[in-house]
Amino acid sequence: MNSEVSSELSQKIFSKSGPPLIGIIFNWWLYGVLLMQYFMYIRYPKYNVPKYVGGIVHLLLVLNTVQTVMTMVDAFQWFVYLNFGDYGALFEVGTASINSPFMDGVIALIVQLVYAWRIRSLSGWIVIPCLIAFVALVGGVSGMLTGIYGQIVPQAELRVRLPALLWLWSNVVTDIFIAVSTSYPVRAIKAV
Repeated sequence: MNSEVSSELSQKIFSKSGPPLIGIIFNWWLYGVLLMQYFMYIRYPKYNVPKYVGGIVHLLLVLNTVQTVMTMVDAFQWFVYLNFGDYGALFEVGTASINSPFMDGVIALIVQLVYAWRIRSLSGWIVIPCLIAFVALVGGVSGMLTGIYGQIVPQAELRVRLPALLWLWSNVVTDIFIAVSTSYPVRAIKAV
């Protein structure tokens, strides 16, 4: 009987610990891609862009570096330091509510506002970039609120709330607006 219980518990641990571990590994891989893009931007500047765009690039690198380090802190807490093999430890928030929704909200807000500015400068449109900026602002603020809520509320009471839904759906809507809005001016430029 005891071996059946431990076998069932180990299966739960494997099924619950696998996805976060794969996500953390994937996050490091994407961070490596970001570093390569950053070094290419620094090494081979092609475009005559304003200096504040370079500041935004540096800021995004710093924010992503902080986020990746915080993710690794959680990974060590979940899998190495205190809780190796502890099923309940996988549900502790740690810094995950800050490095995921809060930092993602800030980073997405900055990137989406830059895209809105680029769409404005490429197409001359006013309404669509303003709409993109508004929905990005809703997503950024709701992502920050979701992260703050996740840090304040104890794990047992943590549920998906309105800020989390607003954060996720507004980012989806903003990204769709950006994809559609950037494809039209680029096609018009290629046609000329």
